[in-house]
Amino acid sequence: MNENYIQCDGVAMGFPLGPILADIFMSNLENKLHHFSKTKPQVWHRHVDDILCIFNSQQNITDVLKRLKRWHNNIKFTITMEKNKQISFLNVLIIKNLNDNKYEGT
Repeated sequence: MNENYIQCDGVAMGFPLGPILADIFMSNLENKLHHFSKTKPQVWHRHVDDILCIFNSQQNITDVLKRLKRWHNNIKFTITMEKNKQISFLNVLIIKNLNDNKYEGT
């Protein structure tokens, strides 16, 4: 079991600069959001590699996801839609208040 592997992309697991480089990389991707016009999310909140986006009802979320996936071959974006006016993000339940259309976390 003496196999050697060549790392083709990214940094090694546990490398001290890994989190900093990942944050710089994600920040550069976020700068591309400024090029979005009509499809720009109303809210874009990132915690490390988890992103919470809130779009208005006119936006086509599927088209935005397709554009995001083209930004880099090795980044995988997935989508989870809210159900029953609520969604979980980083162990926080976010609920949309129907009276004022604002979101509250519990």
